[in-house]
Amino acid sequence: MPKNERLKKAIEEIKLIHKLKQAEIAAELAVTGTYLSDMVNGRVPLTDSVINRLSELFHISTAWLRTGKGSIMTYATANEPEASYNSNASPQKAATKNHEQTIKALKDIIAAKDEIIRIQQDTIEALKGEVEVLRKMTGLSA
Repeated sequence: MPKNERLKKAIEEIKLIHKLKQAEIAAELAVTGTYLSDMVNGRVPLTDSVINRLSELFHISTAWLRTGKGSIMTYATANEPEASYNSNASPQKAATKNHEQTIKALKDIIAAKDEIIRIQQDTIEALKGEVEVLRKMTGLSA
């Protein structure tokens, strides 16, 4: 089975297990829906970064995506690192953990962006003060 067909099968599994649409999966993978569609349809090659994100976020086996060997799904727990996926395991727990990690990462990004905005606002205020000083020095008014 070609790599893009394995990707197509993986996407179908993710849709089924996580109740996501392909556009939502693309967003989780940090690619556009069009780009994911192009990979699924073999128009562009499946990238290592997408393979790794599929594994991290959805427990899709990197070995299976690359070679077609082994199980499509992996399910990692504290007691079973990279254990093969089994139907008794809870993919919802894995999805919850991944969503919690994503939320934490997004909160960190928001905090960093808030800090950038604060610094930019401080810079704007300082520049406004400098403009006023220059206006007074040159005799120009607003």
